[in-house]
Amino acid sequence: MAASLGMADKEIWQVAAFVRSLGRSAPQSVPGEVARGAAAFKMRCSGCHMVNGVGGRMGPDLSDVGAKRSPSNLRTSILDSNAAIVPGWAVARVALASGGTVSGIKINEDQFSVMVREANGRIHHIAKADATRVDVDSQSSMPSYRGVIPESELTDLVAYLFSLRGGM
Repeated sequence: MAASLGMADKEIWQVAAFVRSLGRSAPQSVPGEVARGAAAFKMRCSGCHMVNGVGGRMGPDLSDVGAKRSPSNLRTSILDSNAAIVPGWAVARVALASGGTVSGIKINEDQFSVMVREANGRIHHIAKADATRVDVDSQSSMPSYRGVIPESELTDLVAYLFSLRGGM
């Protein structure tokens, strides 16, 4: 197909590289100490977020978050977790007809069932006929760290997160 467009191999590779770069933030120097930020991440964030296959699964994988989001956006997300909720990470509570409730990240939902992953990793596939109610939060399950995290630790954490650029 490329031959019919009159493109040389080099031009095809240049177009492909450009397309791959779309949506990626440009590398830049940010204040903060990445190693201290990694320690802060491990202490505060890794229970819910994964980086390079290590960590929790109750929040988005952050292995390439620095390529997708700017330092100011990362900072805002830490201080105000409801500012920009990542689609697909809503918390659902399913009231069961048999009694009890299942809560966790909604993995999938259709007209017949809902799938929820609990904090412990257990996945529930619940038929809607077995549920009396399915509620999905409009608020982030991530806590806000405004007034909780010291400024120097926040700066280091943003530096670490922005350094996570994935395999590209």
